[in-house]
Amino acid sequence: MTAVLSKEQKLEIAENLLGSCDSLSWKGEKYGVEGDELGLVAEEYGVWRCETCGWWVEEGELAVEADGDVICQDCYDEENKWI
Repeated sequence: MTAVLSKEQKLEIAENLLGSCDSLSWKGEKYGVEGDELGLVAEEYGVWRCETCGWWVEEGELAVEADGDVICQDCYDEENKWI
């Protein structure tokens, strides 16, 4: 069963994802919605998961590597500090 989320709930979900490594399925259980729906909520509010460390960050904190991976700025800086 999927709950209909209010704007306030969507914002709360997006804020709760930031700075965490929680999976969408785990968060979905907490809010009573499917993980895919949470992915759309995250995208709507500009919250993305780093492909390297798994942390949820704001869109402005992302970097795209030459191979197309979308990673957070911290991981990008760490991987390129010796260049």
